[in-house]
Amino acid sequence: LAGKQAGVKRAIPGYPAKIGGNKCFPSLEQGLFISVMPSVTCAASAAGISGCLSGTPQMSEIDFYYARSGNSLRAAIALELSRTPYRRHELDLSKGDHRSSDFLKMNPAGHVPIIVLTKGVTRQVLPQSGAIMEYLLRSFRPELWPEDEVRRALCTASVYGALSDIAVQNALARYLSGHAEAARFVLDRMWSDLVATFQAVKDEPYLCGSVKTIADYANFPVVYMREAKLRNDHQAFHVVAWLERMKADDAVARAVSFSGLQIDD
Repeated sequence: LAGKQAGVKRAIPGYPAKIGGNKCFPSLEQGLFISVMPSVTCAASAAGISGCLSGTPQMSEIDFYYARSGNSLRAAIALELSRTPYRRHELDLSKGDHRSSDFLKMNPAGHVPIIVLTKGVTRQVLPQSGAIMEYLLRSFRPELWPEDEVRRALCTASVYGALSDIAVQNALARYLSGHAEAARFVLDRMWSDLVATFQAVKDEPYLCGSVKTIADYANFPVVYMREAKLRNDHQAFHVVAWLERMKADDAVARAVSFSGLQIDD
């Protein structure tokens, strides 16, 4: 990637011209020019490019489409942990950016987050925060899985719980906010699952033992989102202590800065 310090223009096949403001979406009809930083510099957040490029060409260029949400935060953490460069594209869900025709061509479900992997003329779209996290961390941070098979399986169980029992019920409780009784029922179930998951950090600093694993990063978004509720629960002191340790992680802090979301309970 050669060019001036301010970045160079590259045409990526299969991308359209800008669509309103600074939003850029793939399309089959047009070509988009995206600023790419040179390989010797760290990308500025103002340019929407994160990570520091090494002199070695990357296997795929990565574009990250996200909003301020728990699922997007999970994917953002994985990207920051991977230490690989990527471009950020924030969608405004309140304006329906995720329902635009161009975004739906990438993800017909209309959900964020997604990452778009571009290599030459080949473009692949990967949805689902759990899949994004597994792809990136297995590729770039395999040490985040325990070597022992049983401990690795237990960590995987915690990840699955974070993505299903905890995250899904957390989102459902938010969507049911206009129906207080139903929302409280779902939130109580989510809280019960979360408390059960975090029994592990009463005896260990992290969910799978003495070091951070994928399980900690997968569970972080909902715990961070519900921090206010946690701090009002005197029985959750061990979860709050875990949260403080996780917030001190540089990769987590960077991801929170642009994709974190908290709810006042």
